[in-house]
Amino acid sequence: MPILAPLLHVPDEVFSTSTMELLLNPEYSSSRYLLVCKAWLRIGTPLLYDVVILRTTFQADALAAVLEARNDLGLHIKKLRVEGGFGDSMETVLRLAPNITDIFFTLGMWGGGDVGGFCTGLALINPQRVILTDEVEKPKKNKATTLLVTTLEQLIPKWDNLKIFDFPYSDDLYPGILLTRAECFVSALSKSPALEILGLTINRRTRRFPTYVRKVFELPSFKLVQCRFDPISRGFAFDYPFFPAKYLPDDYYPNNNSAFLAAIEDDVQLRERVVSVVCDPPPPAQASSNMFARVEKAAQLTQVGNSLGPTIEALDVILSGFEPLHIDPMILERFTSLVRLSWNIGGYMFSAPSAGSSLFNKLEALKIDLEPRGLTLLNDWNLTLPCLRELVFKNVNDSVALTFIRRHASKLHELTAGMSVLATAKILDLCPNLETLTVLPARGGWFIIPTPEIFDDIITNFTPPHASLCRLRFKGHTVEAYTRMVENLEPEKFPLLKEIRCFEVEWPSAERELARNLWIRFSELLRVKGIKLTDKNGVGGTGERGS
Repeated sequence: MPILAPLLHVPDEVFSTSTMELLLNPEYSSSRYLLVCKAWLRIGTPLLYDVVILRTTFQADALAAVLEARNDLGLHIKKLRVEGGFGDSMETVLRLAPNITDIFFTLGMWGGGDVGGFCTGLALINPQRVILTDEVEKPKKNKATTLLVTTLEQLIPKWDNLKIFDFPYSDDLYPGILLTRAECFVSALSKSPALEILGLTINRRTRRFPTYVRKVFELPSFKLVQCRFDPISRGFAFDYPFFPAKYLPDDYYPNNNSAFLAAIEDDVQLRERVVSVVCDPPPPAQASSNMFARVEKAAQLTQVGNSLGPTIEALDVILSGFEPLHIDPMILERFTSLVRLSWNIGGYMFSAPSAGSSLFNKLEALKIDLEPRGLTLLNDWNLTLPCLRELVFKNVNDSVALTFIRRHASKLHELTAGMSVLATAKILDLCPNLETLTVLPARGGWFIIPTPEIFDDIITNFTPPHASLCRLRFKGHTVEAYTRMVENLEPEKFPLLKEIRCFEVEWPSAERELARNLWIRFSELLRVKGIKLTDKNGVGGTGERGS
């Protein structure tokens, strides 16, 4: 048991996450452990069925068949995650799994989905914890979702074991289907005989608690609100995983709410926490270690240079001033170990370094975003940058960027730039050692210009073969551009090319999405050419990772 338990255990984070995993992800089957010997089969079977995750109709049908053949197996199921309707098989599964304590399901049902068996089966269980999700951005409105909502409205007051309910909505709801559903569920929850904990998501825009859930707090059994804070919301005074309902304020900014004031008056630790969050001044410069620093003022740059300069390897410079203030370049020369630099200097000007300066001699990576002055300055300094390998240019002036790229082209192994810059430069001829090329869209002012000719302008307009290119990456382009690229790419021109990463790729996460997913078709076309298509995280359609 001590050996098998961690091998077969499914973490609650995996069971309860609202993020759907890739449908085609070929995870290693934990059931293989049960084939080792009869002892492992006997001991491991209850552990294997403890948490069940159903993602397709075939999985639901298979589970129903197994449970009908072996009724005792259903008794081991404690947690059930259902990512679809899955037809009549779900009634069989729920009927033969009476010990379910935790159930996860979604309202994101496609039209035509069969939830009849699932709705019938829900009446046969009495869960302690229900995790409900919905597609808030594009909610489904069809017979399947309507039937499921109606079923839940009827069953929630009858589930006398229900203690925890994960509510799928925040307060950012306008009149419409989502608000109607939210109020429907709150009405049902307010009649729950045993509800103790309500899970809520704090909205990242308004940072307020939903007002329509407050009638749930009047239940005699109710104890806690479990808050799921967005990352952008962390650091505020009420950043607690559990917060007593009687102290729940209108929002979680420090305010004059009487309940909040009473809470911090009685609780010394809470008061100290609030005071520290509100009153602690920010550090003069954000140096997360002796090797990495971020500066936003010229004085901070001087401070970090004097105290940590020789040890800093990565520096993020974001100067926000607009005065034509000249800064001594000797400040920068103190960063003798600098390897990576993000360079945005606002309106500041640096005096030219002395002849023969060793400024940035170890620099390997340079990033400039929306900063014409900083790049012009580097061009004017005419630095040799002997170790430079990587450039990231976003929203910079084309002619200034071209001047810099041409000066250092032969050294570059990684390059990120707009399409207009790359096409004008004939970048694949200009950079013979380039291994990774990231193509950003061309821009007209603040607007992205559609560029279906991306294939012709960059990938074709060079003297083949390119002997170094391993990875192509594209961001912000149209489907027409990607279609043209995928269909016309000639792999013999890129003998080392193994991965194309498109930031717009969205792999299917549900059974219904599989047949209509355009990226799956692209992936198959490229696979025949020996090239892997990946999404923005470098993940392929079946969960494998690119290089």
